[in-house]
Amino acid sequence: MSIDWRDEKAIKELTVGTILHEYQGKVLNYSLPEGYLCPRVPQRREYIKWIKQLMEEVEGKTNAEIRGFDV
Repeated sequence: MSIDWRDEKAIKELTVGTILHEYQGKVLNYSLPEGYLCPRVPQRREYIKWIKQLMEEVEGKTNAEIRGFDV
């Protein structure tokens, strides 16, 4: 399976599907109206997981409190 990352409709469907799958039972209905910006949920989710893993790794080695800032 592949996705054309330039196709806004494909990204929108992937986003809605990801949200409904990841938050089963917590999200009753989720849709994105036409013309609205579509958040890049899959990419953001992976980015956040990577940052969390990195922070845990550094925190475990240094035994110090780690803080992050995302712009």
